[in-house]
Amino acid sequence: MVPFAIIVLAASVALLDNGVLASQRTLFGPVIALGGPIVIVACLHGVLTILGSWLDRRGHRAAVIWADRAVTASVVLITVGHVGAMMLGWMHAVRALAGDLVLVDEAVVLAPALVGIAACWGAYYSIDRRLREGVMVTRLDRGDPVPDFPSVGGYVVDRLRHQVLIVLVPIGLVAGWAEVIERVAPDWGWLEPLGVVVVVALTPWVLVRVWRTEPLGDGPLRRSLLDMCRTHRVRVADLRIWRAHDHMINGALLGLVPRLRYILLTDALIETLPDAEMRAVMAHEIGHARRRHIPWLVASMIGILISVTVAIAWPAQALLIHEFGAVPEAGEQWGAIVGLLVAGGVAFVCFGYISRRFEWQADAFALQHLSLGQPVITAGAGVAMAGALGTVAACSGLRVERFNFRHGSIADRQRRIAAAVGLPASALPADRTVGRVKALIAATVVLAAILFVATWAASPTPSPDLPSP
Repeated sequence: MVPFAIIVLAASVALLDNGVLASQRTLFGPVIALGGPIVIVACLHGVLTILGSWLDRRGHRAAVIWADRAVTASVVLITVGHVGAMMLGWMHAVRALAGDLVLVDEAVVLAPALVGIAACWGAYYSIDRRLREGVMVTRLDRGDPVPDFPSVGGYVVDRLRHQVLIVLVPIGLVAGWAEVIERVAPDWGWLEPLGVVVVVALTPWVLVRVWRTEPLGDGPLRRSLLDMCRTHRVRVADLRIWRAHDHMINGALLGLVPRLRYILLTDALIETLPDAEMRAVMAHEIGHARRRHIPWLVASMIGILISVTVAIAWPAQALLIHEFGAVPEAGEQWGAIVGLLVAGGVAFVCFGYISRRFEWQADAFALQHLSLGQPVITAGAGVAMAGALGTVAACSGLRVERFNFRHGSIADRQRRIAAAVGLPASALPADRTVGRVKALIAATVVLAAILFVATWAASPTPSPDLPSP
C-alpha cells in the first residue's frame, strides 16, 4: 500500500507543476499538511494501544488484522489529506519560503506526509514486536538462529528504505533530471526521455546500495545458484545477501537490463531454508526474469493509465461542457482529473491482479525446474516449493490464509502447486493463464498508442502570430 501512496503523492506534485491540477492559495493548505498527519497518527496510536492490550489478554489474531487495517487506513488518510493540502496552497507556501530549487521544494512539500507514514510504522512497532516474539518460539523449536529484534528507530528506517525509497529514488532521479534539463537546456527536450531510460536501467544498481545488501560470498551455495541462472540463460550482475532488520524471509529480482539485474536473498532466508527449499525460492526468482514479468508489468501500467485516462477524459469533458455549462478550459482540466483518478484506480486493481498471476507462473517455473526435466511435475518438486512457502509463513509469523495484494495467499499458492503435481510440465494452467493476461496487456498497449496518437492529432495547433494590418 505504501509504495502506491508515494506514487500518488509524487504524481500530485507533478500534476500541480504542469497545471493539470488546479491549486488555490489559502491558509488551509499548510494547516492540513502539517496538522493532518499529527491528528491521524495520534488516533492510530490510541487504536493500536487498545488492540495491543486485547492481543495480550486474549491472543486473538483479529487484533492483528484490525491493527493492519488501521495502519492502512491511516496511510490512505494521510495521502488523501496531503493531496488536498497541496491543492489548497501547501505547495505555494513552501515555494514562497524555500524557492524553487531542484528537488528541494518537492522534498519539503512531501516531508510532512512521509514523516506521518513513518510515524504510523512507529506506532505499529509494538504490535509487530509481539508477533515476532511469538515466532521466536517456533524458531527455537526448529533449532534456527534467533536474531535480535531491531529498535523502533531501526524498524522505521528499514521500512523507509524498502517501501519508500524504492519508489522515491527513481522518481526523484527522473524529476531532478527533467528540472535540470528544463533550466539548463530547454531546447533539448529529447534529453528528458533519454534520462528516464538511463534512470530505469540504473535504479537497481542504486537500490542495492540504498538497501543493506552485500555480495553473496563464494562457496557451494553461490556456485549452485549461478549454475541455475546459466541453465536458464538468465544473466545477472550479482547475487546479493539482503540484510533485513525485520528478519524477512524473502527473495527479490531487481532490474530490466541483464548486466544491471540483481537477485537478492535475505539473510534469514539463507539461514533458515534447507537446500531443496532454497533452490525452489531461487528458481521462483529466475522464473520472473525468464518469463519477463517486470517488462510486461511496466507495459500494463503504461497501457492502462493512458488508455483509461483518455477514454474517460473525453466523455467527461463533453459532459462538463455541454451538460453543466463549464467553460472549455475548466471542462478539459476537470475531465483530465476524472480520467486520471479512474485510471489510477483501475491500474491499482489490475496491478494486483496481474502480479498475483505472475506469481503463479513463477511458482510453476520453479516446479518445472525442480522436476529435473521430467515430462510431468514430480511430487518432490511440489513438496519443495510448497514447503518453502510454508517455511516462509511459519518463520515470519504469517497466516497462510492471509491475502496479500501482490502475491495472493500462501494457502492458495500451495493448493495450486499441489494441483500441478502429475500434470504435463509443458502445459501448466499458470502458463495458459499468463498467456491470456499477456495478450490482454498487448491489446491494451496497442489501444493506448492509438488513443494517444488520436489525442495528439486532435489537439489544436497554435497558429503563428500574424502582423497587425
